[in-house]
Amino acid sequence: MVHRDWVNVLAIDGGGIRGLIPAMVLEALETRLGQRLCDGFDVIAGASTGGILALGLGTACKQPGEPYTAAELQHVYLTDGRRIFPGGPRWRWRGIFSALYPARPLERVLRERFGDTRLSAALTALVIPSYDLHMAGSFFFKTGAGGALAPGETDAFIRDAARATSAAPTYFKPLLLHDGARERVLIDGGVVANNPAMAAYAEARRLFPQAARIVVVSCGTGSRKDSVSYPDARGWGLMSWADHVAPVLIEGDAAAVDYEMRALPQSACDFFRFEPALRADEIAMDDPSPANLQRLQATARRFIQEQSPALDAVCAALTGGGATSASAT
Repeated sequence: MVHRDWVNVLAIDGGGIRGLIPAMVLEALETRLGQRLCDGFDVIAGASTGGILALGLGTACKQPGEPYTAAELQHVYLTDGRRIFPGGPRWRWRGIFSALYPARPLERVLRERFGDTRLSAALTALVIPSYDLHMAGSFFFKTGAGGALAPGETDAFIRDAARATSAAPTYFKPLLLHDGARERVLIDGGVVANNPAMAAYAEARRLFPQAARIVVVSCGTGSRKDSVSYPDARGWGLMSWADHVAPVLIEGDAAAVDYEMRALPQSACDFFRFEPALRADEIAMDDPSPANLQRLQATARRFIQEQSPALDAVCAALTGGGATSASAT
């Protein structure tokens, strides 16, 4: 139990290579707070690429006792992105017969970044969603208050939790995980909670039932402003939908959770949402080209500068100096 009247929660959306955006926003927040994010947040949740960030920020996976900083995790996108998404969107034709991308490069990156560290090395409470095809239901990698592994929770390798939550349908094959006597076939947490803010809020209420106030900081990977007309969509079949279903699910889930969080009484939750609008040439989740990474960086820098007052308000709320909800989109 935290020894104060409020609980701080961080939730990070999925979105593939666009995870570079929340990584940069969180670097700005980390700088303002002057401390590790695992020390500033009692619960950290992340889905898909946001799950990779959450695990890196919330566990002692860099070295004993030390998590990665948000700045260091940007290299997953800037350095490793072209290994994870070889060929980029040009490989669309592969999805006709198999996953768009081989899983082995992603798995190598996760092993290099996280090694053999397990969830029991968590430094704060974690919520990492995925979906179990074998059991036909959602599955959450979780740790308890302060990062302690609760009885019955899976002490998985962090790399496996990251691999499971980022196994986006059509992009990567599922992860087969042997969980004791159970066999789990896990796919992207984005199909459960691509915006994990509500799941994180619910977990915070469960872990800290006496908290008078919960501050939720939600970071998106950029909202799409493109549109599809009826004449374009009315003729879509299986193959056409395969190329559009993931973005539709991501955007729909993010909007629904955003609505749910804003519907909570302000007495129960102070909600801050950070998500810039994206141009049509920035929306791809699997474009690690230098030109696209530069575009995403430029968008994130402009957004951070524009939202400097909102980031200051977040810091005040996280440290007990204010209680204000805000939206930055």
